[in-house]
Amino acid sequence: MKLHFAELSQKFSRKRSVRVSINQRSVLENYNLTKRAGMHTAFTIVRRNILPDSNGQIRLEFSGKKGGGICSGISIF
Repeated sequence: MKLHFAELSQKFSRKRSVRVSINQRSVLENYNLTKRAGMHTAFTIVRRNILPDSNGQIRLEFSGKKGGGICSGISIF
């Protein structure tokens, strides 16, 4: 699975932090895109090997710590 992040707002760019869980397992904690990629190039891809749960489902949960969480795209392959 690939999670695509892009910071589109100058207002929250330095403050936004997100927590991501997949199938109730934390995969990102306090993820700050601007700190990872820099100010005007704030785009990144996070890759994780994920298996579906016993029902064949993949459940994603995003919670914003500061400024709300935003995921710009998800690729499942």
